[in-house]
Order: sequence, then structure tokens, then C-alpha cells
Amino acid sequence: MFIRIVKYATRVGLIAIAFWNIQAYTRTVLTLPEREVNATVYWEKAWDPIHLELDRIGYRIGDLGYITSRSLRGEPMSEAEDIRRAALYFVVIPLNLLPNRMDTPFVLADFSKEKPPQLPPYLVQVYDPGNGLVLLRSIVKP
Repeated sequence: MFIRIVKYATRVGLIAIAFWNIQAYTRTVLTLPEREVNATVYWEKAWDPIHLELDRIGYRIGDLGYITSRSLRGEPMSEAEDIRRAALYFVVIPLNLLPNRMDTPFVLADFSKEKPPQLPPYLVQVYDPGNGLVLLRSIVKP
């Protein structure tokens, strides 16, 4: 009789613990922030139209320069720009994102904070999806 009571109590205890775990997990998941809060997810969405354009052109692997308005003026990257570049670095894989380089076949310009009044003559705009990222073609021989 005692063994039956212990088995029954064990079963009830295991079921109660399982329900408590499910409830705690559900509460944790429901309090997580939305995916769009993550900077990498934001830049994945911004990168997607440019990725499709590069895919359409046939440039799927290789070097991709990265510039900002500050780098066009010869200024060092700000901390915020460096953080954006780091997030973009993982988003553009298998392309190799090279900061402050304009001698690659294509250049990704991050004009999300400010747009320069004009581009250098050796950079030609290829595609602008309107989200701050602009795809440029470099006519400088690497």
C-alpha cells in the first residue's frame, strides 16, 4: 500500500513539475522582445533588396567595399557606424565586407544617418532601395 502511494505521489509530482516548466517557459517566451529589435535582423531586412540586386547581376561571392558619408569626407567611423558595420559584416556573408574600401567591384554605402551631397566620380549608383543602404559600382580598377 505504501509503495502505491509513493508511486502515485511521484506521478503527480512529475506532472506538476512538467506543467510548471511549460508555464515558466511560455511566460519567458512571451516576454522576449520582437525580432526587429535586434540590430542584425534589422540589417538583414535592409540588406535583402541589395542582395537580390547583386544576385541578379551575378555577383554572389567576393569583396564588397563599405563606406559611409564620414568615410567619404576622410573622417574615421563613429562608434555607431562601427556597430552597424559589424552587424552588416555577418549579414552580407558570403561577401567579404571591407570597411573604407572603394576599389572593390561593388561598394555598399551606408547613408542611413546622412547622405553626401555628391558621390566621387569613380562611384556610380547601381541600386537604392530607399532604406539607407545604397549599392554602388566602382569604376576604379582594383
